This record gives sequence, structure tokens and C-alpha cells, in this order.
Amino acid sequence: MHDILEGVLQYIVKELLKEFIFEKRYFKLDDLNKRMQAFDFGYHNDTNKPAPIQAQRLLSSDNSLKQHANQMWCLGLHLPFLIGDLIEVDDQHWGLLCTLLQIVRISFTPIVSREQVSYLQILIQKLLQNFKELFPECSIIPKMHYMVHMPRAILQFGPLVRSWCMRYEAKHHYFKRLAIVIGNFINLPYSLAKRHQEGVCYRLQSAEGGNSTFICKGTEIGPGKTLYVGDVEESG
Repeated sequence: MHDILEGVLQYIVKELLKEFIFEKRYFKLDDLNKRMQAFDFGYHNDTNKPAPIQAQRLLSSDNSLKQHANQMWCLGLHLPFLIGDLIEVDDQHWGLLCTLLQIVRISFTPIVSREQVSYLQILIQKLLQNFKELFPECSIIPKMHYMVHMPRAILQFGPLVRSWCMRYEAKHHYFKRLAIVIGNFINLPYSLAKRHQEGVCYRLQSAEGGNSTFICKGTEIGPGKTLYVGDVEESG
């Protein structure tokens, strides 16, 4: 999440868009934003649609497009569909993007073979070398160096997506918003835990009562059986 979605992917895509728009003039920034607005990213990406890219953001001196991790993931994977028809087939910068997207797909796959890990190592080396050749004025940032260690980490711990921090970040975001809404910072852990458990109880009760819908499917529990506290001998 931090190294690729919020780091390398944003950095390289930003430099590539600057090259395509301002140097090679394949398309205009407004054309890209219009295509992003009209593009159907699918039902599961309704909340992950990338935000419009401002010219001042694209020309800024930092390495970010200011997209959230999910937004950048969505933009990166769909970028070939958005602008692929406007790029020349043998464009070297486009080849750099294709190499990057191959790395993203292997890095986030839930099942990976040893052969893919070896291929990933070759892709990362190719990406860094080509990036330095095509953008000699740009620096190799630390998060790009961290990618060199990804194949070894996969061999040690398995697919990286099974141990990444995205879900923990999402859960933490819920508690941060809840703390602001509550506005009571006296014994904050107790307040957050109590509100969280009340929400869980409400969702469980709604699911048992048959109130779940297609949009809100409720919480699925199983395998197991329902047991009431009063039926337990130690409950007294």
C-alpha cells in the first residue's frame, strides 16, 4: 500500500502523464479527466474512482498525484483503457507503464508461484533501469528501492497482499472519524470500543431479522450455532 500505491505507482504515473501531455502532446489533461469521469470503473470501484487531476498538481515538485491508495490502484489498472488508444504502439514510456502494471499485478496477487517471484525480480530491475534512462533528471526514491526486496519477502512470508496494512488502515480510518463525531476525549478507547460494539450488535440483529439487503448484506457468521447466555451453566 505505502510503497506501491502511495509511492512508486503515483510517482511514475505522474512523470509519464507529464511526458504524454506536455512533451509528446498525445492528449490534453482535460481529455483525460473527461474520460475518467465518463468511464465505467465497475460496481466494486464506485467508491474508488480516481479524483480529477489538476494541472497544478501534475506540475508540482513532489512525487504524488494526491490520490488515495484505492483511487491510485483503480487509476493505474484502468489507465491503458483510458488513454491506450492515444499512445503510439512502440512508445518507450508506454512500455515503462506496462512493466510497472505487471509488477503491480504480481505484487497484489493472492496466489503466487516461485516462477512468478523470479519474473517479478527481473521486472523490478528492468523498471528501475528503464526509469533512470527515460527520466535521468528524476531521482530513485526510497520506496522504489524497497521494491528490490519484495521478491525475497514473498519467498519468506508468502503473497504480500495477505500481510499488507490496507485493511488495518481502513479500520483505523473508521475510528478516527468516530472520534471526531463523538467529540468526547475522556477515556477515548472505552468510548470508541463501546460505539464499535454497539454498531456490530445492530448489524448482527439486522441480519438475523432478515433486514439485510443487496446493498447491505449484513454480517455472515459460520460455521457455528446460536447460543444464548442464559443457557450457559456458568452464566449465574
